[in-house]
Amino acid sequence: MTRSPSAVSADRSIPQGLVSLNSSTVSPSPLYRCVRLADCRREIASLCKRQPVLLLGSFISTYAPTSLPSGIAVCEGLWRLLFGKRWPDWFEADFWRVPFESLMQCYPDRTSVPHVVRGLFAAHTPNPLHRATADGLANGALSSIITTNYDCALEACTTTGFSPITTEADYDAWRRSTTSPCFKIHGTATEGFEGSLICDLASEGRLPRWKRDLLHALLAGRTVIVLGYSGRDFDICPELADADIPLDLIWLQRSRRSLVPNAARALNHRKGLLVLGDLVEFLTTLLDQPLIAERLSLPWDASEHFPKDVIMEWRSNILDWMACATLLRNAPKPHDDVARSRRNAALGGHTGRYRDAARAFEQATRLPALSRQERLAFQLQAAGAWFIYGRYGKAWRALRASEGLLQGPVDEELLLTTLELRLIMYMRLSQVSPCW
Repeated sequence: MTRSPSAVSADRSIPQGLVSLNSSTVSPSPLYRCVRLADCRREIASLCKRQPVLLLGSFISTYAPTSLPSGIAVCEGLWRLLFGKRWPDWFEADFWRVPFESLMQCYPDRTSVPHVVRGLFAAHTPNPLHRATADGLANGALSSIITTNYDCALEACTTTGFSPITTEADYDAWRRSTTSPCFKIHGTATEGFEGSLICDLASEGRLPRWKRDLLHALLAGRTVIVLGYSGRDFDICPELADADIPLDLIWLQRSRRSLVPNAARALNHRKGLLVLGDLVEFLTTLLDQPLIAERLSLPWDASEHFPKDVIMEWRSNILDWMACATLLRNAPKPHDDVARSRRNAALGGHTGRYRDAARAFEQATRLPALSRQERLAFQLQAAGAWFIYGRYGKAWRALRASEGLLQGPVDEELLLTTLELRLIMYMRLSQVSPCW
């Protein structure tokens, strides 16, 4: 039997009793309802009759024996590794607001990021919640599972009858099958599939066409239940809110204060339901089976996963990304010539000294150990700094000098930067030249 995306669609809706719930103890939003789990257990229990979709976030994998660190634990571990004590309180508060993908975007060795992330999350031991949801998918209580998790705990369940989908080839194979899908939308930590991981800002963005088609096919006409997921990603919540498909949205949160703007926007657009309660209790009610799962409150030691020789440069990159010029100036200077050049350029740019920044970038282009792409990146940054400083001739010559480095394979981001700089310079020329 050939399966097309449209075969997953069905005319589903949230049970009428659940939609009409009202909690006098929780301040309702103008567009979405908010209710405690204790007040809607019967309605939650009835949802499996309608084969809902589960969207699972990383919190489900924090329970033993999987015991992966939560997002908060990762942030705590990276703070201890990179900064620790003797840093201002205001900076620590800002650091806690930085997404994991942004921190990894600042990692010095960009090519090794997928391998580092795979090592962090390469867990294969399922916990009771993984087993229960996998069973629910296999026996038809759930229509599909969508997960942002990299770990392989769901695949490690002994349950058969569902297909993990990580790549476009997996998607094509599933369309020709009759199995239930488990869509790993941000990739997998399976060895050899590092290229599938969405783990930094460079890889996160608008979903590729096949992922959007699959996501819409799984969501259309269904009740979508979001569990253990913060909603801080840039790619999924916009689809939940804006995709031109019918769906009903239920979002579980421990408290209303933890609801992030992305999640609130999706709930508002769908006029959905925010349920306040515990993840284990919710799944116990939804799947109609007793579940016992515990979390270990051990601190996560980030030093086991990152080499010491990247710490200083990684710290400088984060301070640069957060535009903390004073803290960057007072931080220990990197020993590496490339990192030191980036630091000097950042200090110039964040304090309005664009001439100093341009000169630092130009000096960096002459470092002997650079790869072609590193040299191209510094050349483009020099062109941009000279342009901001107002030295358009120097900016244009720096941009032209980069053209020789474009021969051969080039990172797509650098190619886009080249085109953007050229367009900006043409636009400026049209403003200042009377001949245009």
